[in-house]
Amino acid sequence: MAAKRKGCLGNIGPSSGRMRGSNISPPVHFFKVILRSTIDDQKLKLPKKFGREFGNDLSAVATITVPNGRTWQLGLQKTEEGRVLFADCWQEFVEYLSIDSGYFLIFGYKGFSKFNVCIFGKTLRRLITHGLMLQAVMLSLLTVTRILQKKLKMMMMMMMMMLMN
Repeated sequence: MAAKRKGCLGNIGPSSGRMRGSNISPPVHFFKVILRSTIDDQKLKLPKKFGREFGNDLSAVATITVPNGRTWQLGLQKTEEGRVLFADCWQEFVEYLSIDSGYFLIFGYKGFSKFNVCIFGKTLRRLITHGLMLQAVMLSLLTVTRILQKKLKMMMMMMMMMLMN
């Protein structure tokens, strides 16, 4: 494991929970499947929709709380296209938590650049171990299912139009 950069690992202890005054209710959840390119680039691109909705409200540093209560300070980068990325200290986070390609991460955004994350290995074994954010998993899977259904419907309509011509 590479040496940890100063300031990457935050305080150790239980999460303080939702911050008072947060205008986000309930917390926003999104998931990311870790690809080999994510590991190689040493950055994680957050969903475009998240960047559009919250990018202007984010600070330069995000606080990420993992299921054991440990917090990490990750640098946030904003691109000209409006994308948001976890950048500085992302590699240390990945190495410390042994995250690899094929892993499934579910983030809960609590506001004020504070996130919770639940990390699932390739077999989703940690789903049982940590038992956290099950509702977020279901919502994320439901969202993916809806997206795939829409794409399938569009493809079927295009095929029918082609057959009619």
